[in-house]
Amino acid sequence: MTSEVQFEAVLPAVAHRDEPSEYVPSLLRRITLTLIFALVCFREHAATGEPSSLLYDRAWAGFRWVDLLLLGVFYVHALWILKTRQQLPHLPRSLRRSMLLILGAVGVAFFYGLYQGGEHLYFDWRNVLLGAGLAVVFSCWIQTSAALEDALHVFAWVMSARILYLLGNFIAGRGVEGTVPGLMTPVYDGPTIDAAVFLALLAFRFTQQEVGRLRKMLWLIAGIAAFLLVLLSLRRSFWGEMAIGTAVIATLQKNRKYLMALVLLSGLVFSYGGSRFYLRAESLNPLAERSSYAITNEDHVSDLLDAFDVVKENPVLGIGLGHPYKTRRIADWKAESWEVHNGLLHVWVFYGLLGLIAYLSFHASLFRWLKKFQATEAEPRLRAFCQVGLAYLFGQFCISCGFAPWFYGQLQSDILIFFILGSLLSLQRRTWRRLP
Repeated sequence: MTSEVQFEAVLPAVAHRDEPSEYVPSLLRRITLTLIFALVCFREHAATGEPSSLLYDRAWAGFRWVDLLLLGVFYVHALWILKTRQQLPHLPRSLRRSMLLILGAVGVAFFYGLYQGGEHLYFDWRNVLLGAGLAVVFSCWIQTSAALEDALHVFAWVMSARILYLLGNFIAGRGVEGTVPGLMTPVYDGPTIDAAVFLALLAFRFTQQEVGRLRKMLWLIAGIAAFLLVLLSLRRSFWGEMAIGTAVIATLQKNRKYLMALVLLSGLVFSYGGSRFYLRAESLNPLAERSSYAITNEDHVSDLLDAFDVVKENPVLGIGLGHPYKTRRIADWKAESWEVHNGLLHVWVFYGLLGLIAYLSFHASLFRWLKKFQATEAEPRLRAFCQVGLAYLFGQFCISCGFAPWFYGQLQSDILIFFILGSLLSLQRRTWRRLP
């Protein structure tokens, strides 16, 4: 009992303490989830002076170190599932048809790319496959509302530590140069900022959910820190993602005070930051006058035009997987491209028209399912998490339809996406009713 009390002192915000007989599984859950969530902090792609993590270096037979690590995690959990005969997450009927379409589109793109001599056939969807495996892992550990709350606190501690470290470095003058030349920001890595968006949405929603004053304060501190990191990063797509997610939660809750508080906080930070925030926000207009704050606008527009040229030449099958396409307007930026800074065009280019239909169908079905789930769920914390999941995923989807890459391309983001999906699919099955 003494060891349990000591461990709870490390995570004081956990609301539901497991029974003594469940202490060892609870400890293993926290250790496992800490290791998985910690992967969000390791950068996958190098840029602007921030090197990629060694975890993403090639290790053996084309596998990265992170691939081997996660395959080991999957193997252990597969043995656990076989031994305990645990059920896998159940897909609602509303998602099955679109999932079959997705599998069909990936299959067609794979074999079409293979037919054309593609050499990197797994490059575009490898991280999605790892994320799907993680959804099963999350479902093994998160089978009750108390386990979900425990997992949320583990994520909050891990991500808060990362955010406070980055903000501390920035205050000490050790930031990185972001998208605006000459201006330092705490971080440039998109998935890290994306995780901060998720934490901010979680924190502001659960600040209202918690009853205890200490827990409210801890969530509030985490939310403000995450919000500041997103704002100070000067990454416009994540500003938009935060705004859309906030609006979704406020709409679902019908809570104007929540929305007004965030607007007030934004106003205070903008006023402190002077013209740099205003000029960066003004550059959201893709046709804005060229300046250091809108320096990437022309390239992003040209990127979409190049991709659309590819679509016009290959409207049905796309170009398939395994090889890039040649660029014309952005040749100085990249002579060939593996990724379009627009989720819809990216899917159309590499997966064809069937892939685009499947992509739109899946997300329409997913958002309807999440909306119905949160509306019918009686357990307050599960409903709150479902609302945050809907807000976060909807924000990602909307922003990716503009000038941002599709959000399944990096493992750091896939961990959070499939944490939401794996947890909710598992908990839906255990609420004794299945949504259609």
